[in-house]
Amino acid sequence: MIFNENLKRYRENTGCTAKEFAKIIDLPYTTYISYENQGREPKYDTLKKIASTLHVSIDDLLGYDPGQIDDLEEELAFCKNNGFTVFRWRDSHVVIAYNPENQPVQIPDFTEQPDFIFSVSDLIFFTFDNEWFMDIMREATISKKYTKAKDALLANTLQMTIFNIVFNLLSNSLNHTKDALDKKLYTEALNKLKHQKR
Repeated sequence: MIFNENLKRYRENTGCTAKEFAKIIDLPYTTYISYENQGREPKYDTLKKIASTLHVSIDDLLGYDPGQIDDLEEELAFCKNNGFTVFRWRDSHVVIAYNPENQPVQIPDFTEQPDFIFSVSDLIFFTFDNEWFMDIMREATISKKYTKAKDALLANTLQMTIFNIVFNLLSNSLNHTKDALDKKLYTEALNKLKHQKR
């Protein structure tokens, strides 16, 4: 379950209406109901107050079970099992090596956030924040090419689908930016990708 469903379920268990509960936690009704109906998420202090008032943990309210592998870890494992070299940079980013021949890769040691796209030993690395990575994985795994792939083609098809998503994103960004530095960075990134694609 997701936050808004849990919130509504726990609130209903108290016997309070949404309006009554909003008053108890000292929030405007429109703000509170947006958490239940529109999927908005409260700030941390408000979340603590809601959880405390409902006598549940924040983890329960958010639907987090530490015994379960979260979606991000599941997608990382999926990528590793399908021919990607994947690693985390701190807790905020995922770095993927585009590795069409599935060669062993020496993972660089980063003290600062890696660039969006960079190469090491002729391999292309992409750096995504966690949310962006999850969006790209969802888009890649529902693509027609991916769903038609069979066994041996699976890893390569997934790699190429992600490659194409990033390539198209960079191309669109290049076409829509007016900033000269951004144009230069996008052009360099596209040139690296074009070279790698060959």
